Amino acid sequence: MDPFGSLKVPEDESPFDYDPDELMRIVSAECEKAVYISREKELQNLIVQHLTDPKILTYRKMFASVAKNLDCRDVLIAEANSILRPLTPEKIMECVCKVANQLKLDKSRWIIYDDALTDIIIGLEDYELLTGHYALMLLIRCNDLKIEINKKKEKYIKTQLAETNYKSMREVLKCIFIEMNNLAVHSLSAQQFNNLRPFEEILLGMLDRNNGKCPPLLIVNEISRLLPSAPIYMFK
Repeated sequence: MDPFGSLKVPEDESPFDYDPDELMRIVSAECEKAVYISREKELQNLIVQHLTDPKILTYRKMFASVAKNLDCRDVLIAEANSILRPLTPEKIMECVCKVANQLKLDKSRWIIYDDALTDIIIGLEDYELLTGHYALMLLIRCNDLKIEINKKKEKYIKTQLAETNYKSMREVLKCIFIEMNNLAVHSLSAQQFNNLRPFEEILLGMLDRNNGKCPPLLIVNEISRLLPSAPIYMFK
């Protein structure tokens, strides 16, 4: 991809008429944008290959009853981290969320895709590309209500919540509020509501003053930001 392709310069001007520092800033921004788009495509292609490669599918079918990790999952996690390493934590989260939301798969692959994405996100903390609470928020943002939350994801979320400090807890609480408020509540099916229950329970546990997970003032501040008509009030 040519980083200069989107650099708009008036016809009567040359790029060399610009201040060198300003030109370098523009070029640097365009290059960063190109790298980000490239990483997004690479990650998407990597996941698709993992889910559709005939060899991997054959091994998975042949040995599923006797082994849990014959689908090259460790390789997938390592390659995903290699792709995302040049990006900042914020860009990593944005990139993974876009891939999670844009990748369209057959219904038969929803569960294994969600499992693979969960492993990739948890692996981002193992490879120290994201902190634990960032990985926690990314799992929440990438959750697919079409399927039941897998136990690995639920366990990781609860473990991270127990270890998250007050400062990070505010970001997590805000993340859950935003995600729940973005839901089109009236269009959710009964199954989707059931799949949402674990997150409701997690949120209620965070808001319970007896658990001591969040300072009361923090909870009051975040709730005060909500509009009276916020969809989140329609949940438990």
